Amino acid sequence: MRRAWTWGTEVYFIQESGMGAIKIGITGRKAHSRLLNMVSSTPHSLTLLAAIDGDRKLESSLHSRFASACIRGEWFRPVPELLAYIEEAKRQPRVDLAYEAAKMVSALIPSRKPT
Repeated sequence: MRRAWTWGTEVYFIQESGMGAIKIGITGRKAHSRLLNMVSSTPHSLTLLAAIDGDRKLESSLHSRFASACIRGEWFRPVPELLAYIEEAKRQPRVDLAYEAAKMVSALIPSRKPT
């Protein structure tokens, strides 16, 4: 069973040094943790190109958008359109969704006044 979207889910772009293939994936942890997990399963060095806030729907739409560059599964050729998307993603400000959610919840809870 696949995990549902949760606060803090990231869509990441990791490139391997062999062919230059780029993995478009999703993680419920920070993308750096996913990168460290992947290092032991490849003989090539890996580089985290970018990570953006997103869910499975975004990951799936990116897989569809770049389907013509798909090598296999979640691995894609580094075509100019994909590289441009990643560069644009790097320029976008990141939002800490967990922090923003906590702020919204705390704003709903009335503060207690000392008695």
